[in-house]
Amino acid sequence: MFNNIWYFIKEAGVNLFRNRLMTLASILTVSSSTLILIIFFILASNINYILSNFENSIGMTVYVSEELSSEENLKFYDKLLEIETISEIVYVSKKEAFEKASDIFKGNDNVLKGLESDHPFPRSYEITLTSSEYGEDVYKILKEYEGEELSSIKYAQSETSALIIINGVIQLISIVLIGGLSFIAIVIIMNTITMAVNSRKNEINIMKYVGATNSFVRWPFLLEGIFIGIVGSVVPLISSFLVYNEILDLIYKKLPMIEYGSFFQPVEDVFEILLPSGLMLGFLLGIVGSATSIKKHLNV
Repeated sequence: MFNNIWYFIKEAGVNLFRNRLMTLASILTVSSSTLILIIFFILASNINYILSNFENSIGMTVYVSEELSSEENLKFYDKLLEIETISEIVYVSKKEAFEKASDIFKGNDNVLKGLESDHPFPRSYEITLTSSEYGEDVYKILKEYEGEELSSIKYAQSETSALIIINGVIQLISIVLIGGLSFIAIVIIMNTITMAVNSRKNEINIMKYVGATNSFVRWPFLLEGIFIGIVGSVVPLISSFLVYNEILDLIYKKLPMIEYGSFFQPVEDVFEILLPSGLMLGFLLGIVGSATSIKKHLNV
């Protein structure tokens, strides 16, 4: 068993070196394809991250009508709890609203001077949604209460919708690219393996005539494809990790407030998903490309 494994590895290495130009071309093709996919994944991942933070930090604010009594306000709160797509509701009293305004105008005391006991800042509910996709639906529900229970609704509708559209477009482009670039990579790997098969065609025929099984003949070529796919994915994964990390460091040095606001997704969070996915993609490209190429040469 060990001898067979060593034979498969040795034959794969010999074939890769013998067809080194095609091997290099295959690795570069897989690397280029994987790199483009990585870039789009990072973009989509960060937009999702920004969208999530956008929901949590801004969300939706509903201002309670001045005429609403405390008892009626509690009943309205119960109505908000019945909306399943709302994940969190924070009540802000008139006193808390004034304190927030005071923080905003801190250092400009004349603006709010004399308004402590009679100020125009209303009670409100700060609402966080389970997903930004439900923003429009929740907004329509709340509009029904406007006038009696609510005086107004603050919702960053256009900004949220724009982010959702951009995210959807990037995800669609990523899916198309995965299909197109994967096909190109598989074709290039097939050509590389085909050259290796053709150079050993007579040897393969002899091996088949003396009783070698298909799996015995196939394994060295499968290992070639796996090697090309894995190396082709490892190179862009490492380079993109270093570049993304460097870009974030540079941005945070120039704009430290962005880091405080968690604007970009941390490197470890992105590559926690990207690393295994990228390696699996390279492995599958290698397997499919080599298996497809060798299949038609096994019948003698």
